[in-house]
Amino acid sequence: MPSVSLDLDIGVPDTDEIVRFGAIAARSLGVPPERASVWMARVGARNLRVVRRGADVVGGLAALPMGHWFGGRAVPCTGISAVAVATEHRSRGIAAEMMRTALEEARRDGVPLSSLYPATFPVYRAAGYESAGNRFVYRVPLGNIGSGGREPEVREARPDDHATLRALYDARARTLAGPVERTPYFWTRIFEPFGEDARSYLVTGDAGPEGYVVVSYKPTPSPLAPNDLPVRDVVARTPGAARRILRLLADHRSVARTATVAAGPGDPLLMHLREERPEMVELQRWMLRVVDVRGALERRGWSPHVRGELQLDVRDELLRDNARRWVLEVAGGRAQVREGGSGAVVLDVRGLASLYAGFMPAEELRVAGLCEGSDADLARASALFAGPAPWLADFF
Repeated sequence: MPSVSLDLDIGVPDTDEIVRFGAIAARSLGVPPERASVWMARVGARNLRVVRRGADVVGGLAALPMGHWFGGRAVPCTGISAVAVATEHRSRGIAAEMMRTALEEARRDGVPLSSLYPATFPVYRAAGYESAGNRFVYRVPLGNIGSGGREPEVREARPDDHATLRALYDARARTLAGPVERTPYFWTRIFEPFGEDARSYLVTGDAGPEGYVVVSYKPTPSPLAPNDLPVRDVVARTPGAARRILRLLADHRSVARTATVAAGPGDPLLMHLREERPEMVELQRWMLRVVDVRGALERRGWSPHVRGELQLDVRDELLRDNARRWVLEVAGGRAQVREGGSGAVVLDVRGLASLYAGFMPAEELRVAGLCEGSDADLARASALFAGPAPWLADFF
C-alpha cells in the first residue's frame, strides 16, 4: 500500500460534510448532483466515510452492510461503493488509505468479507481484493421471445407483496454463488429507482408464488423510436414462471423493441427464448476481499457431498492476523478452521478471494502467481471450493 504523508482524518461525516462529499462524488463518478444527493440519503450518514485534510473534505466512500450467498448461506460483507477523491488531491495515496481504514473497521466489526466493483484494479489489488465474478447485462429483442403462454397468472404486485418477492429472491440466491444478500437499501434501489417508474409483477401458480419481474418505464421520445425496456430484477422458480415472464416482456412491443436484463453466464430464463441470441451489452467484473480468514471459511456453506482437509498458508501484508497457517476441514456442509498445519497450499489473500468465490480454480491461480502447492493439493483445493459460476445481478 502507498504510504500517506498527509495529515488525514477519516470518519463519519456531519451534514455539511455529506454535501461536500456529494459534490466530489458527483464529479468523480459522472452523475448529476441531485442523483448523488438522493443516493447519499439512502445510504445514510452512518455508512459514509469522508477523508478530511484539515478543514477540507478531500474524498470519501460508502461502506454498505450486506452479504454474499455462498453454498446456501449468506456471509456478512462490507460493500465498498463510490470511492472518490477530489481531483486536486489524487495520486497521493488517499484512496489506498481509505481502503486500509475501511478494511480494518470491517475486521473490528467481525465482518469477514468485503466486495466492490473496481473503476481501476491496481489500488484494490494492493488492498488485497481480487476478481471474484461478473455482472452480465443482456439485450433481448422482444421479437425473439416467441408466443409463450398466459399461464400461470400474473398481476401487478402491491407493497404487501414485497415480502413474497424477497422470499423468492432468497430461495434462488441460496442455490447460486455470490448473489447479494439484500438489505432494505438494495430493495429500495429496485422498487424506487431514481427518475424511473418501476412496476413489479408477481407470477402465481396453483402451488403459490413462482416468480416475479420488476421493470422500469420511461417516456418514449417518439412512437417511431420505441424505448428499451429495463428489467430491474427478475426471478423465475419454475419453467411456467419463466415463460410467463417472457411473455409479459413481449407484450411491451408497442413501446419497446428490446429488453435489458442482468442474468447469469448461463441463465434458465434465457433458455426459454425462441431464439437464444441475446446481445451482451455490459460485462462488469466484481472483486472480493477476505477480511477474516477463519470467519469467511466457517460462515459460508459447503456442498454436503464434499469432504476434505486443506493445509493453507495465507499471505496478507495488510491484515496481518490473516497471515498464518490454517487447517480447513470440510464435512457435512460446514467447515471448521484452526491455526497450524503444514501450509502445503500457499495462497496470497487475493488468490484466496478468487478461490473462495469459485471464480478460478487453484491450478489456474498458480499460473496467476497467487497460489503454490503440489498438483494433488491444488486439485483438492479446487474440488472443495467448486460450485456454480459466481455472478451478481446487483450493482453497488
